[in-house]
Amino acid sequence: MDSTLTFYTFANALGLVIVGILLYFNVSRCDFQVKRQALTELFLSTMIYIAVDIPWTYINHGLLLKTTLTQVASSYVLALAAIYLISSWLTYSFTISGKTKFNFKRFLKVIRILDISIFVILALLMFINPDFWVEEGSITLLFYIIVFGPMLLTLGFIGTYSFIRSGQKTHYARKREYRLNGIGPFVLIVFTIFQMMNNDSPILVYGMIVSMLLIFLSVILFQTARDPLTGLNNRNQLERIITNIGKEKQTDKNYILVMVDANDFKHVNDKLGHVKGDEVLQCIAETLISVSQKYKERPLVCRYGGDEFVLFFKDTKEEEIQDLQDLVNAELARRLQGFDVSVSIGYALWNGDMEQYEACFSKADENMYAKKKVFKD
Repeated sequence: MDSTLTFYTFANALGLVIVGILLYFNVSRCDFQVKRQALTELFLSTMIYIAVDIPWTYINHGLLLKTTLTQVASSYVLALAAIYLISSWLTYSFTISGKTKFNFKRFLKVIRILDISIFVILALLMFINPDFWVEEGSITLLFYIIVFGPMLLTLGFIGTYSFIRSGQKTHYARKREYRLNGIGPFVLIVFTIFQMMNNDSPILVYGMIVSMLLIFLSVILFQTARDPLTGLNNRNQLERIITNIGKEKQTDKNYILVMVDANDFKHVNDKLGHVKGDEVLQCIAETLISVSQKYKERPLVCRYGGDEFVLFFKDTKEEEIQDLQDLVNAELARRLQGFDVSVSIGYALWNGDMEQYEACFSKADENMYAKKKVFKD
């Protein structure tokens, strides 16, 4: 084995170790099941591609049995690994927010059907006439176009999709997370192009390592900004966003800070237990997200602590949220049939001046407790 292939093997082994470590930490995380499952599959598919790349390289360099059939067979397996990797990445890109708005199992089933269909079509194309894919002992350019062309297009779509989401007002809280997930695919596109230009160097493996590290970094950011029980933004994220707005020093903006508190929640925990109490909190979180989607400018929804939540509206008029408490309680009654659970809501207007923020927060809190007093009476 020459020094080039030794270096190639070392790089692939390093990639397997690094992505394997990321996989271990992801599996051991206490995070949202759908997102963790999708990310686990992405890491697994990456490891499979790196592992399959080693025998493919050995065969094409004559270190393993090199015939037209073995070259085509190893190239076919490499193509399957590439397709699986991209489909896994596509699936993960739709679960980035942690709380998907689509049926994950149904979406995964559709992706699986597409994968199997492509596998079958590719097998028919490559094995009916193997000589078409190998020319003078080398894989033809057409193979790379067929396999890596759709791969590059899909990566471009994933990266563009993430950057678009990062620029949308409704995803302001997850801007950095979306950007990191957008950079990863474009990094891999660049490394893939260089790999196609020089097959003797493990360029693509390094691109995969960088991309997977960026994705895992975005997961870490997600954990520091999100409440692990409900998936909502946490108190730290709310404070970061408020601070960023304060730095803009634009006091002509219209913001509304809404405090939400579950009524008599201690009774729920005492009577039904904390496990059921957690389920009720999750239901309240889902209800707030559902109701917030009815507004043109969707608010930032946060879990402030315990059974307290905060909604932060931008560019929304006061009269638009007058019936917010009634909407939330009506939706809760529909979702929690048989349970007498409701919330009290108070709000206050804020102009973006940080010196006025604490007073605004206190006023919203006072208004919320005034509603709770009405509920108790």
